[in-house]
Amino acid sequence: MTRRKPKMSPDTETALGGFVPLEMRSEDAAVLEVVMPTARAAVAKIAPRSPNAAKERLRYLAPMMLKQYRERGSIDLQRLLTPNRVETYAIGMLGKKGPGWCSAARGILGDIGRANNPQAWPMKPKSLGAHRVSKPYSGDDEVLWRSIADHMCEPGRPEEAWATVAGIGAGISGMVLADLTPDDVVEMGEGRLAVRVTDPKPRLVPIRLHYTDLARRALEAADGEPFIPAGGRNAAHHAAKRLAPQGGDGLSYWRARSTWLSAHLRAGTPLPALWRIAGGLSIGRLADLVEPLAEELDDETAARQGLRA
Repeated sequence: MTRRKPKMSPDTETALGGFVPLEMRSEDAAVLEVVMPTARAAVAKIAPRSPNAAKERLRYLAPMMLKQYRERGSIDLQRLLTPNRVETYAIGMLGKKGPGWCSAARGILGDIGRANNPQAWPMKPKSLGAHRVSKPYSGDDEVLWRSIADHMCEPGRPEEAWATVAGIGAGISGMVLADLTPDDVVEMGEGRLAVRVTDPKPRLVPIRLHYTDLARRALEAADGEPFIPAGGRNAAHHAAKRLAPQGGDGLSYWRARSTWLSAHLRAGTPLPALWRIAGGLSIGRLADLVEPLAEELDDETAARQGLRA
């Protein structure tokens, strides 16, 4: 027997068709005419059971779509409604809306995503639970990753090189680096490069010096196209797995970020600057990374470095 699709009541259809979230009512009418019909159609696919439920779901989805439209000029639901993009958006709004809103957003946007882009949702998104700080890669490990990525980089195949550059060279997570393009890489002068990140927190992240050449190779290989092909489920993580040396594991983005943070701490990047380019840091993670570096100092060296204040 074929399962019937749920239907909205006439009252719910009317409420959904005429509702615009309060925070968007000052937007230009032409922009709303682009965003709202698609947002309403996406919400309609989950058939909310009441007018209030329909409005609530639109309050979460429409601003997310508006944000993408402003930044990319697109409201492509296949690209927007993925586990990574929903999780990134929820995390990015955590400071403004609070943990309760964040949790509700992940659930509601996940339901809408499964209805509108089911192929991208093999499982529910992971929670924002705490995790232990991953061990940084050694200097020899970094040389190996760069060598493997450089060997794999060729015209039309920048994925592995970009995963290495953005992961270890810029400390960017897999869910974020998957949506970056060559247009997001900017010149900083004196041959240095940086990555402009918009989600989950806008920032400009300098690429570490030793990853500059590999970054330029990735740019050349991409030739203006996205670094990670659009629509590939978990494509950034697949690229990381393909970097596995013989008999080893693939690149871990958690360890890559720890490596990037440790490199900045060792280089003496001021904490306010590091906080900004990292998009925020937890005190627990910072303490775990600083402790082994502090153990390399003797009392006198630490005291003399403390004279800078």
